Order: sequence, then C-alpha cells, then structure tokens
Amino acid sequence: SALSYVEVKDKLLYFHMDDGSVRRSRASLAEYEPNLLSRGNFLKVHRSYIVNLRHVSELTADSLITFGGETVPISRLLYAHVRQIYMDDLFAEAESL
Repeated sequence: SALSYVEVKDKLLYFHMDDGSVRRSRASLAEYEPNLLSRGNFLKVHRSYIVNLRHVSELTADSLITFGGETVPISRLLYAHVRQIYMDDLFAEAESL
C-alpha cells in the first residue's frame, strides 16, 4: 500500500495508507518533512499534515478529500498555494494521458 497523508497529533505521527491502515510513530513531522517534500507529489497543507497529491480526489473550500474519503484540513494561510499546486498537478496529469 502507498502513503496517502501524514498527520501529527499528540506527539505521534500517523501515516495514513491508501488501504485504510494507519501506522504510528513517535516522531516529529520535521523529521520526515524534507524527505517527503523532496518527492514532488507530497505537499504540506497544514502545520500538522503532509498530503500525497496522487491520492487526492477533491479540493474543497477548506480541505482535501482523499480517494479513501478522508478529509485533510488546509490551513487558511496555505490555501491559495495548495489550490495552485493542486490545479497545476491536475492539469499536468491530464496532459500526460
């Protein structure tokens, strides 16, 4: 299974997989952030969330919805940036078909 998004909560990292499973680790998001963001399809959308854009089905007014139906909040400060990256990614994917 592949990683859909990472969430930090109560000093634990939750790795949400596309099969619905969740793996936990006692670590900070900062430890994983550079590695994830360097992959190109991961985007920090909130101070507590990094999302794999390949696993996003919808952008709403304040969140992303994964193909698994989970809602990931987007920080208001990052919304315009996230929207731009999401749309760029969507059009790049459409052009490659």
